[in-house]
Amino acid sequence: MTDRLNFSFDTINDWLEYVIATDIEVPADVEYPQFIIELDIRDETPVESDELIKAMHLKMQGSVLENTVWDQTIWHYNRRIPDELCFYLIENNLALTALGHTRQSHPVLLKLGHLVEEAALTLGKEIYQSDEYGLTDLKRVLNEFNDLYWLWESLIYVEASSEEKQLYFQNELYKRPEFTRIQEKSAEMETVDLIKETDSVEVIMKYYASGSPRILNQIAANPYTPIDILKKLADIKGVDFARNTRNLARENLLERTGKRFKP
Repeated sequence: MTDRLNFSFDTINDWLEYVIATDIEVPADVEYPQFIIELDIRDETPVESDELIKAMHLKMQGSVLENTVWDQTIWHYNRRIPDELCFYLIENNLALTALGHTRQSHPVLLKLGHLVEEAALTLGKEIYQSDEYGLTDLKRVLNEFNDLYWLWESLIYVEASSEEKQLYFQNELYKRPEFTRIQEKSAEMETVDLIKETDSVEVIMKYYASGSPRILNQIAANPYTPIDILKKLADIKGVDFARNTRNLARENLLERTGKRFKP
């Protein structure tokens, strides 16, 4: 059984000042690490300076509670943590899960991404989607996380900031036989985009026959989908996105016919 010490403060700065000024003690009858801190911050006031977190680091360095104090602090610290502190945490294996779920600097995420996949995902998607980063940056991150399936899969669902990035990613993706499933999903996403834009009933009927839940979902929203198909989609069950597909088809029918669908 894990023992918890609960703290509640108005702001994260109040918590940091408390840690700096107080020696938090583990109860004598409890063996760490079965003892953790849980922190509640009532007001997410923006942090204006890193002075307090740097002072907290000096106070807690080497303490038996260092990991749990950092873990709780990171979740509530609404400012990017200084790189030198992030690298200290990485090198000492402290609060890595919490750190990996925050948006830190690119050098930090690049190193942390090999330990916490979420960090690599954050970095890769930001580089892929932002105009601030070019093709060279994308090449670097894809090379760095060459075998991270989750990252490669995630990029097929977001829009690249340039055609150059998109073409490079697609070319690299289709060179990888071990990523066949991602390639199939990517092709499906391209079809979804086609269905979203098409006014061709012939195209809609062609892809309706595929039975792909994601494609059916988009067909349900297309204003050119035949009424008889919409009625079938308005009552679809037992597939992924079924509820959303039913709702889209019913809204489409109401707009097209002026009547609510009745199963």
